[in-house]
Amino acid sequence: MPEPGEVVAFDLGIKTLAVGTNEQGRVYHVGGFKGSRWYNKQLDKIRSKRDKCQKKSRRYKHLSKV
Repeated sequence: MPEPGEVVAFDLGIKTLAVGTNEQGRVYHVGGFKGSRWYNKQLDKIRSKRDKCQKKSRRYKHLSKV
């Protein structure tokens, strides 16, 4: 980690949570989210089912919550 008084600039992202660099050019990677493709597929399935329902029906509301 950087020493006290040292400046680090961070860039927030989607694939990696954050990437930072200091005055000497050292790069810091902070975490990340690897399962985005899996979650997108799940959300697409639910959204597809919901699109076939009548708006404001009980099923539509249930799928919206899910």
